[in-house]
Amino acid sequence: MTMSPSLINETIVPVYFGPDSSLYGCYNLAADYRQAPAVLICQPTGHEYERCHRAMRQLAVQAAKNGFSAMRFDYYASGDSAGNCEELSLSGMRLDIQQAIRHCCDKTGVDQLTAVGVRLGATLAAQLASTCPEIDSLVLYAPVFDGEKLLAEWQGDQHAFYARHSHKLQQPGPGEVLGFSVTEKFQKELRQKLTPGAPGPALKRVLTLIDEAESDSVLINGWVKMLKHQGIEVTVEIVENIAIWRREPMEAIVPVKTIRRIVKWIKEG
Repeated sequence: MTMSPSLINETIVPVYFGPDSSLYGCYNLAADYRQAPAVLICQPTGHEYERCHRAMRQLAVQAAKNGFSAMRFDYYASGDSAGNCEELSLSGMRLDIQQAIRHCCDKTGVDQLTAVGVRLGATLAAQLASTCPEIDSLVLYAPVFDGEKLLAEWQGDQHAFYARHSHKLQQPGPGEVLGFSVTEKFQKELRQKLTPGAPGPALKRVLTLIDEAESDSVLINGWVKMLKHQGIEVTVEIVENIAIWRREPMEAIVPVKTIRRIVKWIKEG
């Protein structure tokens, strides 16, 4: 089999980092990664992680091709990181992002980076931007500011699964959504306030990508208004077919135009 030049020239570096090297990450490095700006990709979780994986991988590839060093990583108790799925928590995910930021800065030699978050990854990245001096720009892909709404959406996904397969498969317990554990602790965290606080002094630019249904969101619009009041450059764009996490894993799509837009926006900064 003949490999394409883009694959041959691609530099991918897997790493284990964090406490006891319990977290797994993967770098797509620019040709001269010590001179390149850095991008940290904060992925979604559960079945949304599985369905967005191809898109996040391609985002890292395109970032590296455009001169950035991009890091993806798995939260503790998910993906290829250590831990059991029942141990996943929002508080733990925040700590994991902080560990990834430190590792990415050490690896690439930068002081600041762009954090690109998807769904809950976007929410947590935005929350950390309130206190983290390393985040100077944010890209939020369909951020989740309403945990109750998210839980209801997941419940709807599970019921739709029942309708299609309950005659064939044993139904899982109430703490499971499409094969992934959602513990009472995790649900309780989602029901707490998710809207990020005031931004820290390092944050300069924010790109928020949402679908038409979220354009009237009081939570998102309120946060955007606060950012603008703080003098931060904020761009909000409506993206069609943004919900790539709605597709079955084997039907997962890569939103090429949206990925190009994200990379272009980062380069403009």
